[in-house]
Amino acid sequence: MVDKLNKLSIFSFNTKTLPILNVLNKLKTSLKNTKDLIIFGETGSGKSTKIPQIILTSKLNNNKVICCTQPRRLAAVSLALRVSKELKDPIGNIVGFAIRFEENISINTKIKFCTDGVLLKECCAGNSLRNYSYIIIDEAHERTINTDIVLGICKIVSAKKKDIHIIVTSATLDIRKFSKFFNKCPVFAIPGISYRVKIYYLKQFENDYVRMAIRTITQISQNEKTGDILCFLTGRADIEFTESLLYLKIKHLNLKILKIYSNLPIKNQVILFKDECINKRRCVLSTNLTETSLTIPNIRYVVDCGFCKAKFYDPKTRTEILSITPISKSSASQRSGRAGRLTSGKSFRLYTQYIYRFEMQKSAIPEILRANLITLVLLLKSLKFENVFSFDFIDKPSFFSISNALEELFILQALNKNGQLTNIGKIMSIFPLDPKLSKSLLIAITLKAPVEVSIIIGLVSNQTKIFIESVKHEYAIFHRKFYSNFGDHLTYLNVYKAWVKQNYSDIWSETQQLNYICLTNAKKIAKQLLLLIKKFNIIIEYNVFKYTRICKSFTGGYCRNVAKKIKENYYKVLNNRQVFLIHPSSHMKIILPDLAVFQEIISSGRSYIYNVNLTIYR
Repeated sequence: MVDKLNKLSIFSFNTKTLPILNVLNKLKTSLKNTKDLIIFGETGSGKSTKIPQIILTSKLNNNKVICCTQPRRLAAVSLALRVSKELKDPIGNIVGFAIRFEENISINTKIKFCTDGVLLKECCAGNSLRNYSYIIIDEAHERTINTDIVLGICKIVSAKKKDIHIIVTSATLDIRKFSKFFNKCPVFAIPGISYRVKIYYLKQFENDYVRMAIRTITQISQNEKTGDILCFLTGRADIEFTESLLYLKIKHLNLKILKIYSNLPIKNQVILFKDECINKRRCVLSTNLTETSLTIPNIRYVVDCGFCKAKFYDPKTRTEILSITPISKSSASQRSGRAGRLTSGKSFRLYTQYIYRFEMQKSAIPEILRANLITLVLLLKSLKFENVFSFDFIDKPSFFSISNALEELFILQALNKNGQLTNIGKIMSIFPLDPKLSKSLLIAITLKAPVEVSIIIGLVSNQTKIFIESVKHEYAIFHRKFYSNFGDHLTYLNVYKAWVKQNYSDIWSETQQLNYICLTNAKKIAKQLLLLIKKFNIIIEYNVFKYTRICKSFTGGYCRNVAKKIKENYYKVLNNRQVFLIHPSSHMKIILPDLAVFQEIISSGRSYIYNVNLTIYR
């Protein structure tokens, strides 16, 4: 093993043009002479792949593991594969990765790429992070809730443990904020090498950005010279619709269409990073996944719709709304920059220059300042941070937001009146779920319906819809046979049970216009949840399948999401008196029960209650 490490070289792969290698000696000196370090480098500078290798080959890690966290699963896997290839060593040996449902590490692993969620799970399991010499918080500018918690915990760890070094990397110019948070630690900037990107705006705003994207992709394919296209859209639905329309033109455009979004299987996503020699122009349809975390080779043209999906929580009305919202100027800059990594490029912004200059915010609001904090507070309580208000956040949430989360956890019986974790709360914190789903599962155990509820939780945790939809709704006829009058969750369960009877067939899923990826992910999640239940020495009892037991479980978990019908399809939420419609995709818009319990609120022009069931208390 020692001989193997001595032979490693960060130049053992064709990466000598990376900007980070121009400052290699200066960076080594900074790493040797500082306890903690903030590193700024644009996406594509080589910071994610090279910094762990520099630490390893310089033997700064004292034979301990270098942990590199990522906000996304795909980034953790693709970086591990890339670095293992650069070091000419099989994945899982010196370089490994750990994400939900999958890990590839061994006793020889010295560079470990993982999601920030995996690192937090290690903390919850009692791991004091003593196995690590360096913790690299990569892509910290994305500012997810998990990233912010990792930053706070690492600040504490750095102060207590002199042999653990913290490195924070960012692709945006917010590095001074990170430096100040880590007690004014040094900042190291990697000079970028970016080519000129010419930016084009619409002369007047168009509402239908999907059709504008298709028109722009068509024009690029017909009029521009060689180079691949990266098109940013808001989510899977946009991507699938855009793909279907492009396929009508594909013969004339000589395009190879690829797509990337969070729940696409890792093996499908990794294909994007292969520098293939094909006789077609590639067109990559992507969410903001490729905005900063990942660099796709050969991109010369960017099409930017100017929007993304984000959740916003209002603690006063206690409503969380998933909506399509304008991106920030910082995001627009990052997206345009994808076109100028290897040569000059062009960025086509599907909004006006006026919108960019006067209506877009400078930077995105960190998730911790706009999300429901119930999961965060439960996590901190499980990590023995009794006074959540005193936790050192890089951006402190409002007192009202934290107080509301504490109140919700008390109602769910996760906390007692003194704000301490109850036995129920301790079990809920172990499940990798929203606490409301965790409580639903615990109720299901008492009602002898944990298998069915675990499956439903798997299906609704996917962030993608189980039914494949089209604008013309021609697939609805395939889906009617699955509908349940008890609610959307029961409809999803009917789909899953039918899929099981078909021996988990992907072909059957396709013929029924069902999301096979959603089904397979649900199977994994349900298996994980049932294994966790068994670890508590809880006997999983099977009973005669009854829809009422499932409705009771979700009514208990989402007791604050009960709404009463006030007139046809209009429902008033009992908790805050707000009025919403049932989502058009729900079968419950036909049933229109007097009382309904819903999972979330979705905004797309109008606001709707989504994933609706009958309310059954007893």
